[in-house]
Amino acid sequence: MSKGRIQVFQSLAIFSSGVLAGLFGTSIFTKRGTPPPLLSPSPTHPIDSNTSPYEVSPVPDEVPPEYTKFGLPKSEAILSRASFITSINYRTRQPNWVLEVMTKESLERNVEREHTTFVVDPDVPRIWRARNDDYLKSGYSRGHLVPAADARSSYKAMRDTFLLSSNIIPQDTRNNILFWKWVEGFARSLIFEHGFSRAYIMSGPVWTADDALKASSAISATNQSTLSTPGSDASTGTSNTAPPVLRHVCYPLLGSMGIPVPTHIFKVVLAVRPNPEFGAPDNEEYYFAAFIVPNTAIPMCNGLMRYQVPRAKLDFMLGFRVFPKLDDAQVKDLCVERNVCELSRTIVAAAHRSAKREAAADTKVLMGDAE
Repeated sequence: MSKGRIQVFQSLAIFSSGVLAGLFGTSIFTKRGTPPPLLSPSPTHPIDSNTSPYEVSPVPDEVPPEYTKFGLPKSEAILSRASFITSINYRTRQPNWVLEVMTKESLERNVEREHTTFVVDPDVPRIWRARNDDYLKSGYSRGHLVPAADARSSYKAMRDTFLLSSNIIPQDTRNNILFWKWVEGFARSLIFEHGFSRAYIMSGPVWTADDALKASSAISATNQSTLSTPGSDASTGTSNTAPPVLRHVCYPLLGSMGIPVPTHIFKVVLAVRPNPEFGAPDNEEYYFAAFIVPNTAIPMCNGLMRYQVPRAKLDFMLGFRVFPKLDDAQVKDLCVERNVCELSRTIVAAAHRSAKREAAADTKVLMGDAE
């Protein structure tokens, strides 16, 4: 056999042994109980079935074709994730709102948070994507709207909660690891402690003046379906007071993308439980509560009900109707009828334990680690 052929066979033998060693090594690191490798989330098909992330589609039939010759611009997208759906605002680089359906099954603790990390959202056009660098040395946390603790049923569900554009807002770190943790614990307690079969939870950012919530009493919240504009008579639409004082809304912008920091955060809870009355015409009872919380440090003594707002007030401030198919006549006030909106010692203690676990990770943002 020639010397050249011998060298070829030797090379093939070395290559084959390397492949076998690699396969053996892979099997060692994929034993049962070892978390799967961190994978970038695959793009999710939009709920609205748009063919382009830049263009509105389909266009309403009544729009003349000449107006759509070059396409109509699109500024947001509704996307489905493993544990929630989200309305992403391209301009603010964060969600308008996110919606989760909480049940005992969805809260099953099958995975842990340490195997996940914050990632850019592949479904958002690159030019409008929020990035970890935008939070670098900003002093703000990457705050979850759907908390990771609500999505432990699978790695996919957990991983999706770390998508920056889909589920993350700039949040005051003290608010994130303390008061907001209490609010999240309150929502889970509806399932675990108060007999509700499921809860529809919607959360999102708000930009408004500091005194915008002082006009109405939060604790005396109602489910009224109408709301007159400030300084006007609801019956005639005419002004009955002097013009309102000019106010300003100020907020920081983070990073090169200019991500606006919300002044407030809202959370809406629609809790459902079986109707206990035998022979009742409705099989389920609905309990509603909405809260708008300042995006700043909040002392525990303030409690949650201080930030409760009527449904109509919430819709007025957000610019969209929350749960538009929900009839006001169907719902009861969760905080009045069931008296569950007090932050119990159990919830507060759990929040403190969670805060200790996550304080180090959140501090990385302040110290310059973009994770």
